[in-house]
Amino acid sequence: MQSERQNALKLVAIQTLVVVLLSLLFLFSSRQSAYSVLLGGFCSVLPSIYFAYRLFRYVGARMAKQAVGAFYFGEVVKLAMIALLSILVFKFIPIQPLSFFVGFIVAQLAFWIAPNFLSIGQSKAAGGVK
Repeated sequence: MQSERQNALKLVAIQTLVVVLLSLLFLFSSRQSAYSVLLGGFCSVLPSIYFAYRLFRYVGARMAKQAVGAFYFGEVVKLAMIALLSILVFKFIPIQPLSFFVGFIVAQLAFWIAPNFLSIGQSKAAGGVK
């Protein structure tokens, strides 16, 4: 279970790193674009952190029922957090919507694609055996 927890932290770290690097690239366009990307990315990253925390609270076979419940509850709360954070950003912060959505979408893609890179690194460490 510890390795799953570490992998979840690595996924969120990769997601965060991608968002920060993309935001730095957008600095060449404008500051507003850069922080719009950053805010869009963090509207994805922050709920992912919550979801990872919620999911890995329960350990062991005896806790399987609680873990499944935590997964579904965590996913619902994650989606609600994404919606709430996005609404708050659009309502109170002057952003560039296109840059915001680029940051959000890239953060989501990073979270979905990163496990492929983690498994490649693990298979190399294990001598190429999956």
